[in-house]
Amino acid sequence: MPTQITARRPVTARLLLGRAGLAASIVLAAGLLGCAAPREATSSSGSSASAGATTRSATPIALTAKAAPTESAIAAALAARDDQVRRYHQIVTTLSDPFFEGRAPGTKGVEIAADMLDFYFTRIGLEPFFVDDSGEPSFRQTFDVTGPLEVVRSGASWTTRGQTRSLTEGKDFNVLGFSGNAEASAELVFVGYAIENGENGYKTFSDDDDLSGKIAVMFRFEPMNEQGKSKWAENAWSPRAGLAGKIDAVTKRGAAGVILINPPEADDPRVTELPTARGTSFNLGAQVPAIALSHEAADRLFRDTTGRSLVDWRKKADASGGVTPMPQVTMTIAGGVERPRIPTDNVAAVLRGRGALAEEYVIVGGHYDHVGYGYFGSRVGAVGQIHPGADDNASGTAGVLLAAERLKQAYDGLAADADARSIVFMGFGAEESGLNGSRYFVENMPFSVSQAQAMINLDMIGRLRDEQKLQIGGVETAGGFMDILKPIFDASGLPITPQGGGSGPSDHASFNAKGIPVLFFHTGLHGEYHAPSDEAWTINHEGAVATANLAADVALTLATMPQKLEFRETTTRRMGAMPRARVRLGIAPGNYSDTLPGVMVGDVTPGTSAGDAGIQKGDRIIKWGGEELADVEQMMTMLAKHEPGEVVQLVVVREGQEITIPVTMKAPAPRGQ
Repeated sequence: MPTQITARRPVTARLLLGRAGLAASIVLAAGLLGCAAPREATSSSGSSASAGATTRSATPIALTAKAAPTESAIAAALAARDDQVRRYHQIVTTLSDPFFEGRAPGTKGVEIAADMLDFYFTRIGLEPFFVDDSGEPSFRQTFDVTGPLEVVRSGASWTTRGQTRSLTEGKDFNVLGFSGNAEASAELVFVGYAIENGENGYKTFSDDDDLSGKIAVMFRFEPMNEQGKSKWAENAWSPRAGLAGKIDAVTKRGAAGVILINPPEADDPRVTELPTARGTSFNLGAQVPAIALSHEAADRLFRDTTGRSLVDWRKKADASGGVTPMPQVTMTIAGGVERPRIPTDNVAAVLRGRGALAEEYVIVGGHYDHVGYGYFGSRVGAVGQIHPGADDNASGTAGVLLAAERLKQAYDGLAADADARSIVFMGFGAEESGLNGSRYFVENMPFSVSQAQAMINLDMIGRLRDEQKLQIGGVETAGGFMDILKPIFDASGLPITPQGGGSGPSDHASFNAKGIPVLFFHTGLHGEYHAPSDEAWTINHEGAVATANLAADVALTLATMPQKLEFRETTTRRMGAMPRARVRLGIAPGNYSDTLPGVMVGDVTPGTSAGDAGIQKGDRIIKWGGEELADVEQMMTMLAKHEPGEVVQLVVVREGQEITIPVTMKAPAPRGQ
């Protein structure tokens, strides 16, 4: 029988699956304790706030609680749980607080999160695993990653009729993230939507148009109708609205610079925002300065130089293409962006082994970073908003700490002559930007691959639900692995789906690629994945604690068993560089380590190729264009073969039936338009 740490009371399905669990209790408690203003006060609160004190009602607004202030349903819910659940709740809530800024590399929040891991590792009684540059013990392994985009050069002004108007960055203009590092001073030329070939004969350019030495002024998107919607697409914008085609069209005709303007009155949430460098940080190959003008600044420019409004010029572009010189004005623009290299850390502690196995290692880890303000990695395009990352991966980070506590207690209770491997507890940095921390670690491990017994990865363990079982990948990455694991899984009482593959988009893949057996604990994707709504109150704390305890049980067994695991290559392909696709399907896979053929659909984004075609959450895509689909990596390869506008026949399994769905491929509109 595999070694167990301590006896604990059985975990019931009711407790784990959240029907009366802590998350539900907290939500209910929040409803009981919420404050509400009177109905009439609510409707006038906005005008009162803006009007100032002299317009406020003479009657004070009472904030009336629905429960007596001496009661606390939240405290009662936490008091009814054990110490582990309360500690877990505190850690996850802290790490996902907005103060931590979504824990992206380069933020103060991720530095504080690393300090927090230092604190807990020390408090648990673990030793620092690394050595710093001066030879002193350290919890940190520092490495560099590419940082967020920074504007290093900017400026904009125009001169007309002998008068110069200088523009203010952040108000009148912003440098765009695809700008070249350059300056241009030249006459303007209006190129409308800068579309080479549209529908119904629409085209901006004639064969002899030459923009050499001119700054091209263009609108975003494509010709619109009176409702501000595309004339060429039923939903959102057609592939012709993509910025890549526009920038290529003007730069290959010799444009010395680019000015981009959101077309006023467009039916698009981005239209009222002044684009930023970080929000447009895609590589379009521009070598010339590129800026965006606000509606107000653009309207002044057109009125100063032509006497016509911005809306007038947009309507002109809606009606027909063509290039219009604007010799009445000389514009000067400057732009330049860089991605600096910034330091961040892996944070690790070690529980020293003993006896004949002390120089072998089991690694228990999870990444503590997230996507910050959504300048990269936001699934919903929420650029500039904090993505708290409660499930991804405050949940796993807290799980690593709880597992460390339990394993420290277990090692303290081992017999003096017991043999046990050392256990390393790790918080990986910069996982979200490409598994950077784990890849750096496996290339710079303080021990050899032959000394590694296994790696256990806790990533997104906080959403155990009726429909979300605990997925444990990697059970085929060592010979006889499942024979060792099954009794521990069965004893846990958890609903577990074992999966064989050791690849996938998380830190265990770095170890698997080095020939180290891995296990990947994961409770599945969900609607809050990589979104600002991934908040602490959504976590099933009890299910996550049970998952962390299971990981600790597995780690103890692997650390104390006499035999060394033998790595096995799985049929799932190892992670490599994904082909670059010009289209987006618009699904979130429900499972990256699936043992069944095809791709399970975990979520569908509206307005994308999949959303428009009617693909649904829960579908399993099994064929792509007549070819059997094996897994997510093959799907990415297939996507790279398509151009916007192409139609591909997908076969999905839905409720046991195979359904053929024609899907019209669309460009990734949220980032490229």
